[in-house]
Amino acid sequence: MFNNRDSDIILGIPLSSNVSIDTWSWEGERTGEFSVKSAYSMLQQQKRAEEMAANSDIWRQLWQLKVPPKVKNFLWRAVTARAGCYGGRYAVEVIEAMGIKEALSWVKTNNWQHVQIETDSLVSV
Repeated sequence: MFNNRDSDIILGIPLSSNVSIDTWSWEGERTGEFSVKSAYSMLQQQKRAEEMAANSDIWRQLWQLKVPPKVKNFLWRAVTARAGCYGGRYAVEVIEAMGIKEALSWVKTNNWQHVQIETDSLVSV
């Protein structure tokens, strides 16, 4: 199966002097026994950790934007609500209405004239 060189290298690997019986163990449960529930839970935790790491650059860029603090706050609230953070306690329609309100407030603060705001929110129109 192996050529002479490879078999010599494999046979030259020292074996452990610790003699013990191998056992199976699952770290997702205190008992060490596998369950689909614990595997699902472990995967969800892993997924959240990866998403948080991936989003850290987005948040850093958001806080560095040259916009009024209330716009940054609105964007943060909209993204976290849309992503289901805080139990997804904001409905999409509420977030859209908040966005329109913030846009109108920004237009008024900057004393802009002849501004068009587009939205697909039929609830807010």
